[in-house]
Amino acid sequence: MGEVAVPPLSAGTKVSYGIGQVAEGLKNTAMATFVLFYYNQVLGLSGTLAGLALGIALVFDALTDPVAGSISDNLRSRMGRRHPFIYASALPLGVAFFLMFYPPSSLLGEWGLFAWMTVTVVLTRAAMTLFHVPHIALGAELSDDYEERTTVVSYRYFCSTFGSLLVFVLGFGWFFADARGGQVAPQNYAPFALTLAVIMVASVLWTGWGTRHRIPYLRSPEPGPDLPVRQVIARVFQDLGGALRNRSFRWLFGGVLILFVMVGVDSALNLYMFNYFWELPSSLTLWLFLALPLGALVGAPLTRVLHRYINKHTTVLLGTAWFAVLELMPVLLRLAGWFPDNGDPAVFWILLVVRFLIGGRRHPVHGELQLDDGGHRRPARAGDRPPPGRHLLRRHIVLREGHLGTRQSGGWYRPGRHRLAARRRRPLRRRRGARDHRSSRHPLRAPGRRLRGGGGLVPVALRPDPGTPRRDPAGAGGAAAGPGGTGRGGGRRFRAGRLRSFRASGG
Repeated sequence: MGEVAVPPLSAGTKVSYGIGQVAEGLKNTAMATFVLFYYNQVLGLSGTLAGLALGIALVFDALTDPVAGSISDNLRSRMGRRHPFIYASALPLGVAFFLMFYPPSSLLGEWGLFAWMTVTVVLTRAAMTLFHVPHIALGAELSDDYEERTTVVSYRYFCSTFGSLLVFVLGFGWFFADARGGQVAPQNYAPFALTLAVIMVASVLWTGWGTRHRIPYLRSPEPGPDLPVRQVIARVFQDLGGALRNRSFRWLFGGVLILFVMVGVDSALNLYMFNYFWELPSSLTLWLFLALPLGALVGAPLTRVLHRYINKHTTVLLGTAWFAVLELMPVLLRLAGWFPDNGDPAVFWILLVVRFLIGGRRHPVHGELQLDDGGHRRPARAGDRPPPGRHLLRRHIVLREGHLGTRQSGGWYRPGRHRLAARRRRPLRRRRGARDHRSSRHPLRAPGRRLRGGGGLVPVALRPDPGTPRRDPAGAGGAAAGPGGTGRGGGRRFRAGRLRSFRASGG
C-alpha cells in the first residue's frame, strides 16, 4: 500500500501556524520589560526578592522544556501529538499571565507578594512551555519540503517580532501613556495584562484550529517503550555534562552566557533608566523600545554582507564589543558631564540613534554565538555518535568553505579515513606546477571552493589515519595515477603556506 501524498501548505496554514508565535512574543516582551518594574517600583517588593522569583521561574522552565518535549513526542491520540497540548495550554496561559499583573490586595506583606509573584511567573512559563515546545515541533512536521519549512519558520519569526512590537505600542502608546499616569500607576497594569492575555489565548487557539487539517499527515510516535519523566531529566543532565567536556563548547557556552547576562540586565533595567535616569516621557520611551527591533531588521541583512569579508568568529567579537561600548557610552558620558542635560531634545535623539545601532548588531550576534564556528572541531567519523548536548547548539557542525562552519540540517560530516589537523590560518598557495586533484567528495577540495586567509583555526592538513586501509580513488589499478599506477593523484596533503601532492598509494 503506497504512502499518502502530502498536499502542499497553503498560505492560510502558514499564517495560522505563525500566529501562534504572537503569544510567545507578547509573553516574553511583557515579562522582560514590565514584571520586575511592576513588582519592585509599583508594588514595593524588594529587588532581591523580585529577582529571586524570576530566577526560580527560569530554573523551573529549564527543567520543564525537555519533559514537555518528551511527553509530546510520545503522545498517541486522534488529534495527533501536538494539538492536544496547544489546545490545553491556551486558557491556563491567559489566566496565569493576567494574575501575574493582578495580585490580590489581601496579600500579607512582602513575603506574600513574593510568593504570588513566584507562583504566577512559574505558572505562566509552564503554560507557555506546554504550548511552545509542541508548537515548534509542529512547524518541523507540517511539511517534508525544505522550502516550505523555511517559509514556515519565516512566518513564525515575523509573528514573534510582531507580538513584541505590539506590547510596546499598546503599553507605552495607550495603557502607560503620560495622560493615564505612566508606568508607575498601578491601575494601568490590570487592563494591560487582560488585553494581552486575550490576544494570547486567541492566537494559540487560532494556530491549533488553523492547522488541524494537517493532523492526518503529521508523524506518529516511533514504536518503543516510553521513557519516564525521571529518565528524561537525567538524560538532559547527562547530555549537558557531555557537552561541557568539549572545550569548544565550554567557550561557546561561556560567550553565550556572558552576552545574555548583558542583554538580560539591559532589558530588565530599561524602564528604570528611561524613567529615573533620563527622565523621558512615555511617548518618547515607546520609540526607544521600537528602535531595537527596527535596528535588527536593518542589521540582519548587513551581517550577511559583512560575513563575506570577516569570518563569524571576528564578527561575534566585534558585535559584542559594539553592544557593550554603545550601551555604556551614554551613561559614562553623563557621569563625566559630557552629555546634554535631561529635558534637552538632543538626549532623546542621541539615545534613539544609539539604541538603533545596538539593535543592528546585538540581535544578529545572538544567532552567531549559538552558531559559532568552534562548536565541535573534530569531524565525526563513520559510526560515531554526535557529541552529547548538541541539541543545545541547535545546529550540526560541519566543515564548509575551508573553515569550521555550521549547517541548518543534514547529517554529520564523515571523512572516513582522514583525521583533522588544525593550524593557524595563513594564505594557502599551490606549489608551482602541481596538478589540481580536487574532488567534489570532500568539502575542502570541492570544485569552486577555496581556502580563505584570515584569523582563526581552520583545517589545513588532512592525513590518513594510522592503520586504516588506503583506498585507491580511481579504483583498482589506480587510473588516476597514469600508466603503471605510479603517477601522482588521488589524495592531497594540505600544508600551511602551500599544497603538496602525494601518492595515493603511499602518501
